[in-house]
Amino acid sequence: MADKDLFLKNYSFYGKHCDMVKKLTQKIDEDSGASIFNTAIELFVVAALAGVKNDHKEKPSIDKTRETKILAEQFNSHSPEVQIAFKMVTLLGNSTKYDEVERLNRTFRNPKTDENYSQFEEYMLGGLEDIYNKIVLDTNKTYGDYLKSINDFIEQYKAPVKEDELVPDSNNLFD
Repeated sequence: MADKDLFLKNYSFYGKHCDMVKKLTQKIDEDSGASIFNTAIELFVVAALAGVKNDHKEKPSIDKTRETKILAEQFNSHSPEVQIAFKMVTLLGNSTKYDEVERLNRTFRNPKTDENYSQFEEYMLGGLEDIYNKIVLDTNKTYGDYLKSINDFIEQYKAPVKEDELVPDSNNLFD
């Protein structure tokens, strides 16, 4: 389980989560040379936000036979992104367990608790599984296939546009 030092030391993904990170950060095809995520730290941040948005938590894998790491230096160099993701997960996570005031206090008054870091890790791993299951499909073979899966994944996060909230055409603002 994660503790207060989560972003100060190397972080290891084990077992199935290791496999998912490797697949999401490797080249998707030789022709494009592209990968879905350039680095595991980028995936770490996005996965945490996806996990809390989907309210999906997972425990760390107990299978220690496979491992990949995010080095402590990467947390340091991506500190602003990691910290904002941590605050968002702490604020939005466990919305049925804590009321708004308690979540605000846990986020801004007393954020550095083992419980908050464990919650972050569980949402991050849940989000990792969500991303993997939506993007890495057996049918995806080419860059175009993956691009379609990525677009479909991103589409689920777009807010629905309500008819009465449509932005008027700039050419007709004063009509």
